[in-house]
Amino acid sequence: MSTELRDRANLIIAVLNSKDDKTDTAAVKQAMHDFFKHQEWMNDENAIVLLSNSFRKDNLNDVTPLVMMLIRKYKDLKEQSLIKQRRLATVGINYLYVLRKYFMYSDKVAFKILSWLESLATDPELCLLRELTLYFYFIYTNDDQAKGIKLILDQSGYKK
Repeated sequence: MSTELRDRANLIIAVLNSKDDKTDTAAVKQAMHDFFKHQEWMNDENAIVLLSNSFRKDNLNDVTPLVMMLIRKYKDLKEQSLIKQRRLATVGINYLYVLRKYFMYSDKVAFKILSWLESLATDPELCLLRELTLYFYFIYTNDDQAKGIKLILDQSGYKK
């Protein structure tokens, strides 16, 4: 990662982790925009992790285009290494979590992400991510099935 990108990443992390409720939302948006405007961010593992950890209620509209860029670039997840699949799938799962928690009726975006996540490889290392994908799919299609998956995850120690 270049020094410029690393500096921008540090700025974003500092702003996002700020405990001050008066954090300037415009500054966060600008920092995110500046960082993710570089095309190489999609090839950088750290940038993908940063994006995955950046989803908030107040920035979901700003990060949606970034998620869509990842979906277009990495159409078939199983063509990627397991580590890359895990990172990309975590982006999708975290996005769906915030989307469902605060914007329950955004089905079009949710189903686009769910369709993308279905391309994860069937591998034991990705089992939890595949299960979470099913959970979110059933949240939109079959609430009883979703409750069953949630119960299994709770019993396995995954409370959130």
